[in-house]
Amino acid sequence: MILSKIKPNWRHIHALKDKQFIHFNLQTLGLKYYIPYEFIRSYNYLPPDNYVPNNDPVTRSRRYANIKVDVTDNYEYILSYTKNDIFQQKVDDNRGVKRQFELIDHYHISQFWLLDFVTQISALSVLNHNYYKGHNKIREVDIHLHQVRQTAYSDIDAHNSPEGVHRDGCDYIVSAMVVGRNNIIGGESIIYDKNKMIKYKTILEGGAKEPLYVPDEAGKGVNKLYYREDYLSSALHEVAHWCLAGDARRKSIDFGYWYVPEGRSAAQQAKFQSVEARPQALEWLFSLACNCDFQLSLDNHFDLDIRDKDKFACSVAQEAKTFILKGLPNRAKSFFMELTRSFDTALVPSEIHIETSLLL
Repeated sequence: MILSKIKPNWRHIHALKDKQFIHFNLQTLGLKYYIPYEFIRSYNYLPPDNYVPNNDPVTRSRRYANIKVDVTDNYEYILSYTKNDIFQQKVDDNRGVKRQFELIDHYHISQFWLLDFVTQISALSVLNHNYYKGHNKIREVDIHLHQVRQTAYSDIDAHNSPEGVHRDGCDYIVSAMVVGRNNIIGGESIIYDKNKMIKYKTILEGGAKEPLYVPDEAGKGVNKLYYREDYLSSALHEVAHWCLAGDARRKSIDFGYWYVPEGRSAAQQAKFQSVEARPQALEWLFSLACNCDFQLSLDNHFDLDIRDKDKFACSVAQEAKTFILKGLPNRAKSFFMELTRSFDTALVPSEIHIETSLLL
């Protein structure tokens, strides 16, 4: 049963090529949609997923759908609904058993926003497959959609992947497109490499007296980024530094920055301002994404000549304009778009107007 014919957004998809993993949302794929409330609400009515190991308590609810995508024409993908309710992973362990689930409601499966999302994910998979393998031209992508709700209880641990590190026997996976969280503390998605070593995991945590980035304290691949008390501005500032830090700097405490407290010399203050312009420009854009105030920070150094403040403001504004013109770095782009979704601002970086006077 053909559901739709949709054109891939190649301009956006090509920007995501050659990435081992991508933190994205709908907007990253060039889709100007928000997940409809009626779809989010449908998670309240999912039937229990009784396929649990070791007779563990049932904490998951699920529906399932299988869509075949004909990708022979680069300009138009054809999406067909199979109505297949059997899911079987291509693995050699007990997960290979056939499991039968109730189908996702046809009304939701036929919605254009979801089909457009499936189209772009298919295009991204095809592009990366051809980039890495360069042979065996793909003609069809087999999509398995799992609509899952995970419920946690005070006396029962809830695990979205009780089988441990896995990728469902598929070539590519979308680990989790989270549509909502209610009364939840914690919950982490962890990226592993092919040897099942943690590849990517950083936790943002408030309540600190002073902001600090601490890399992998316990040798488990878990980095922590602390921000002051419950200040949103502090969190955004620290994330800005994290978004700009490369692999080497993310292995060093506080990204390897030097720090001299209040009372710096003019030369020390000038050095501080030279390394702070880019992260503060990014923090400014993050603040706009969540519609909160941004204050230029000279790090409590109040005895500066007003001309120095003006010069720093110009530097921050110029860096912000450069980000808008050339595009945000990948991590920053993902974080920016997630802020616009969470704060419902629908802001697009290219539409932001920057003026130095706004900082003074």
